[in-house]
Amino acid sequence: MRSRSTVLAKPQQSVWRRSRKDKRRSRTLLYSGGFIAVLMLVGVSAWFLRTLSGDSGHAKLADVDQPAASSIDPLEFEVEAPLPDTVRPQTVAEVRELDIILQRYAAAHGGEKAMNAVHSFRLRGEIRSEEGSVQFDQMKRVPNMARTTIEVDGRSVTDIYDGKTAWRRIEGVDEAYLLKGAMASDVAEAAPIYNALWRERANPEAYQVMADAELDGERCLRVQVQPNGSAPEVYWLNSETGLERQIVTESESGVTVTRFREYFASGNIQIPGVTHITYPDGREAEIIIEEAQLNPGVLSFFFQAPRDLKVWPQTAVSDFDR
Repeated sequence: MRSRSTVLAKPQQSVWRRSRKDKRRSRTLLYSGGFIAVLMLVGVSAWFLRTLSGDSGHAKLADVDQPAASSIDPLEFEVEAPLPDTVRPQTVAEVRELDIILQRYAAAHGGEKAMNAVHSFRLRGEIRSEEGSVQFDQMKRVPNMARTTIEVDGRSVTDIYDGKTAWRRIEGVDEAYLLKGAMASDVAEAAPIYNALWRERANPEAYQVMADAELDGERCLRVQVQPNGSAPEVYWLNSETGLERQIVTESESGVTVTRFREYFASGNIQIPGVTHITYPDGREAEIIIEEAQLNPGVLSFFFQAPRDLKVWPQTAVSDFDR
């Protein structure tokens, strides 16, 4: 069996770390996000808020048995029936305009070749909210593999998605837990490295170019993206830099606004150092990126789910989907 030391193989990586000066400044700023960073961390932040506030309908960590051993494993993911695709087909003029916007967006990240060269990444930082703050360590790998560790109630919790199965490891618990419904959906939907704006390029009907608008005095290009079965997302891109200023997501529960600031370069890729999220119920959270590594060489077995699964406590469908 391979040791964990082999997980990071032949790294050809670009590493960025926030300096002490940056850390001091970041405490007075909002967060930023990026085309490879936002989705998973937004999902993690939402889960973190539900966990700390105790209104998630799920078992808390204190309710989980804690045997002496400290190894663990996975959770299976169930996909709900997709919603009908309501995005209208585009005219030839709109397709051309969309192509120009995407080219500008790619240029902000060093071009299409540089963006497509990102096969894995690792982010470390902090998630803050009114309920508290946690440190996180996240890794992603194509296609659709993600592993995010956070500290909750003094214990390490790792949510993992291997492309088919969502699963959880908890420090001090010698079992693997099955997640269903909203918890599994959060992990799975956030697993892709690229955001929908870049990921759906082969599906022009998922896009709708919208009128330009101003945000904090900046002129922004706006594009709505709605892949089949997903909530519509409106991307606001700075007209000069081509970088995201915010993403507005509308779902059945309401509108979530995710704003990005303090971009930094990791290789050719621009990653937001600060992301500020406002949820439909008015709660807010911030994500600060303190270190970023592109293409650290993460191997796929690091995400693979084990065979034996134990259902996470209180995993009734009614609890997870409410």
